[in-house]
Amino acid sequence: MFNIWEVVDKMSVIAKKEIFYVWPFGLAAYLAGVVFIDRNNSKKSKEQLSITSDIMLNQKVKIWLFPEGTRNKNYTQMLPFKKGAFAMAILAQVPVIPVVFSPYYFINRKKHLFKKGHVIIQCLAPVPTKGMTLEDIPKLIEQVRGSMESTYDKLTNEVFSGLPKDYQHTFTKIWLFPEGTRNKDFTKLLPFKKGAFNIAVAAQVPIIPVVFSPYYFINRPKYIFNKGHVVIQCLEAVPTEGLTMDDVPALIDRVRSTMEMAYKELSKEVLSSLPPDYPLYCNPN
Repeated sequence: MFNIWEVVDKMSVIAKKEIFYVWPFGLAAYLAGVVFIDRNNSKKSKEQLSITSDIMLNQKVKIWLFPEGTRNKNYTQMLPFKKGAFAMAILAQVPVIPVVFSPYYFINRKKHLFKKGHVIIQCLAPVPTKGMTLEDIPKLIEQVRGSMESTYDKLTNEVFSGLPKDYQHTFTKIWLFPEGTRNKDFTKLLPFKKGAFNIAVAAQVPIIPVVFSPYYFINRPKYIFNKGHVVIQCLEAVPTEGLTMDDVPALIDRVRSTMEMAYKELSKEVLSSLPPDYPLYCNPN
C-alpha cells in the first residue's frame, strides 16, 4: 500500500482501532489521517463509515479499505468480502477501484520468517456505483470479487512461475542499524558498532548493506516534518565466509566505505530534484 500511496495522492485508510494503540505506529497512522473503526461495535462503525463517506465525497479523498476485513493467512483464496467498503462507495456514489496484490509467498507464517521475494500490484478498472442503492451491495460485491479473484490467479501464476524449484521458506535475515543509535546529522554516518558484524562473521553469512537517502524533510530541533521522499538502495552482499573476529575492523571499513559512497550519491539524487524554495532541514554539502 505504501509503495503506491504517492501515486494515489489524496487518500486515507480504514483500520481497526486496535492498531491505534500500537505506538508509535498508531500515533503516526492517526496523524497521517487513518480512520479507526471499532469492529466489535457495528453501530459506531457504520456511523464512522457514513462520516467518512461524506469526507470522501466533499474533499475528494480516496479511501483505502481491505474488503476481507482481516488478515488472510491462506494464499490460495480470498476471504468473504465485508459490506463496509461497498456501502461507503454506494452512499457516496463513487466508483470502487479494485487493487490486487500477488501472494506473499515469501512469508512463512507458522515460523514467523520471511525470505527474499517480490509482490506485483495491479490496479483494475473502476467499477461504477452511480445509480445503485444499498440493495445492490451483494451484486456489487460479487462483481468486484470476481474480477479480483481472476486477477489474483493470474498474478499468482506469474509470480510462482519465476521461482526456482527448490525455493523454501526456511531462513530469515536480521536487520541491524550499524550506527547503534539515531543519527541526527544528515551529512555523514556515525561510527559503526561491531555487533552486526560480529553476528555475520560468527554465522558466516553475508552482510547486505541497505542505504537510505537523508531525511531532509525532518526538522529535528522543532520536531516537525514536511512532505518529502526517501530513496532506499540495497547494495551488493559482502561475504564473510572464512573471516574471523580479527577481521571485523577491516569488514566494518569495507562496508562503511560502500555505504558512505552510496549515501552521498543518493543525497545528490534526492536533493537535486527539490524545488529551489524547498525549506531544507539539512545541509546538502
